[in-house]
Amino acid sequence: MVESLKIVGIDLGGHGAAAALVEIGDNGAKVRSERFDWQPSSTVELAQLAIKTFGHFDGLGLSTAGYVKYGNVTLCRAQPWVQGNTVAELLKALPQRSKVAVLNDGEAHTIAAIFGKDPRDSHPLLSFGIGTSVSFGRTSDQGEIERPLSMRNWDIGSMRVRSRCSHPEIWWACGSNGLAELESSMSPDQALQHFGARLGALVADFTILFQPRTVVLSGGIPDRHGNKLLDPANAELSKILPDHVQMPRLEKSLWGRNAGIVGGALAVAAAARGIPN
Repeated sequence: MVESLKIVGIDLGGHGAAAALVEIGDNGAKVRSERFDWQPSSTVELAQLAIKTFGHFDGLGLSTAGYVKYGNVTLCRAQPWVQGNTVAELLKALPQRSKVAVLNDGEAHTIAAIFGKDPRDSHPLLSFGIGTSVSFGRTSDQGEIERPLSMRNWDIGSMRVRSRCSHPEIWWACGSNGLAELESSMSPDQALQHFGARLGALVADFTILFQPRTVVLSGGIPDRHGNKLLDPANAELSKILPDHVQMPRLEKSLWGRNAGIVGGALAVAAAARGIPN
C-alpha cells in the first residue's frame, strides 16, 4: 500500500488562480477541500497563499495557460508574473522536501482525463479544456502524454474554427467570449445549441487529424452545461466526419472545472513516485 499524498493543485488562468487540496492514494484521487479563488501577483505570493490556506501538504502542482518547457513557464500572456524559473522559485518559497510540478493547462486537463482509464479501449485520447480560453492535449494509443517536437505543449488558440462569429480564432470562438456573444443575440438554449455545434466542428477537425477513440471536454463551461452542449456537439461531429473516420466517444470530464487542479496534483504525485508522464 502506497501512502496517500496531499497535494495543492492550482489552475492559473485568465481570471486568476483556482486552488484546492487533492488527496491521491491507492483508492484514486479526491478533492479534499473547497475551491479557493486567488489573485496573486507573484510566484512567491502564490506559494504563501498555499501555505496560509492549506497548512501542511506534500507538494504543489501548478497548471497554467501558456508555454511550459521542463517545468518553467516561458510565456504566459494572462499572468506574465509566473514566467521564469518557476519550479526553482516555488521550491524556494515552499517548505523543505515539498514536491513541485509546473505544466501547461492543456496537459494538466489531459492527465486528469486519462486518470484511471483503460488504455485498451480509451486511447488515443484528445482533451479540450473549455473556459476563458481553450486548451488541448493528446495521448498515444498506449495512454501516454504526447507532446510536439518542441517538447513544450500544444497551442491551438490561434487556429480558426468553422464559424461566423466575430473572432473565429479558437481561443475566443470556443471559449467564454464566444458563448457570451451568442447569449447576447439569442435565448440561452439557442446559444448553447449553437455553441455546442461549434465545439462539435472543432472536435471534428481534430478527430480527422488524430483519429482518437475518446474526446474529453473539461473546464467550467462543459461542467456547467453538460448534455446541453454534448448533444449538439455529438450531432455536429457525426454530420461532419467522413465515413472512413471512426466516430470517437465524446465525454464530459469527471473533474469538471477542477480538471486543471486535479491534473496538476496528479503530475506531482507521479513525479514523487517516479512515474514518467
